[in-house]
Amino acid sequence: MTSINIIGTGNVAWHMAQAVYAAENYSLQGVAGRSEKSLEDFKSLARESTDIHKLTPSDITMIIVSDDAIKKVAEKIPYTSGVFIHTSGSVSINALESYVNHGVFYPLQSFSKVVPVNFKEVPICIEASSKSNLRVLEELGFALSEKVAPISSTQRKKLHLAAVFVNNFSNHCFTIAQELCDQQEVPFDLLRPLLNTTANKALSHKPSEVQTGPAKRNDQETIASHINQLSNPMQQEVYKILSEAITQYYGKKL
Repeated sequence: MTSINIIGTGNVAWHMAQAVYAAENYSLQGVAGRSEKSLEDFKSLARESTDIHKLTPSDITMIIVSDDAIKKVAEKIPYTSGVFIHTSGSVSINALESYVNHGVFYPLQSFSKVVPVNFKEVPICIEASSKSNLRVLEELGFALSEKVAPISSTQRKKLHLAAVFVNNFSNHCFTIAQELCDQQEVPFDLLRPLLNTTANKALSHKPSEVQTGPAKRNDQETIASHINQLSNPMQQEVYKILSEAITQYYGKKL
């Protein structure tokens, strides 16, 4: 049985803990967090500790904290045995180079505690300091997911950037759409079929091949009308920037 410690109690840590707990041949030994309250959700999954210094050595230690805290947290771990990994999409593997055995275990998904995730469908991007450590992470990856891919730090950094466009930026556009609907008391549900179609077309074709809309057509009259309807200056800027980007991108191809 391979033992695992998790340091962190955020959204990613929560879903990772559940996946590890359910995996065969792996045991969630301990979870370290900054407060008793943050550890409440983990009590049924592992022996918990509010003090990182109380963690006992495990075969794998997963540092699942904010990007800027990874190095600082790693320095506080009271042991050096086992493989040490972080789960960041944008931090280099070198952040853990003080440990002989180290790597990256990046789950490419958006995580919220209130939304269930089928971890078997989550791509796991791995990188390690040696071939033997890579095998350790590959075995763990396939124990949790059906999709595991070796990805370098350079590749992962760009992949994370792409993920921000796919998820974070698009979701903010959905948020703006929700607000526009709310302003006129129009059900957001009317947009759900369009949202699903947009996602499905992007998955079944190259996104650049299925772009539509006034910016693609360079329909400046409609664009101006839309901008005038937006009372929020920031939303106006978002619309202008995205429209200009689309118009220029396809203008070069016409």
